[in-house]
Amino acid sequence: MRSYAEQYHNGWWILSAKHGLLDPGGEPIEPYDETLSGARKAKKRGWAERVAEQLDEEGLFSDDVTLVFHAGKDYYEELLPHIDSTGASIEIPTEGLSIGNSAAESVRNRRGIKSDYDGKRLLRSRLAEPRLV
Repeated sequence: MRSYAEQYHNGWWILSAKHGLLDPGGEPIEPYDETLSGARKAKKRGWAERVAEQLDEEGLFSDDVTLVFHAGKDYYEELLPHIDSTGASIEIPTEGLSIGNSAAESVRNRRGIKSDYDGKRLLRSRLAEPRLV
């Protein structure tokens, strides 16, 4: 994922269930066993509020930024309402795909192969500054 992100995006971050938004070039973190998958809605909302603050602190809520989520729905669903009220654009290229298909789509993307799922073209927009989250 790192090589794909660095090749196709101007900047990228990691969404962590425990730490929120992580800079991949930042200090290493200790391993942890925490996920938002299956978490209660209240926990996801609190996490999303924290991540929205972190995204804002990074300057990622401007109209020249496109946030591209390569994450499961548990990690972006509660976050989207926070982003909708900003100038940032949103892309979710793997929305609606299963974990296996999402992984396969990532491999195809790294190899430059275009694909369709369920008759829907997955668009890759190269707006002003796509950012991978």
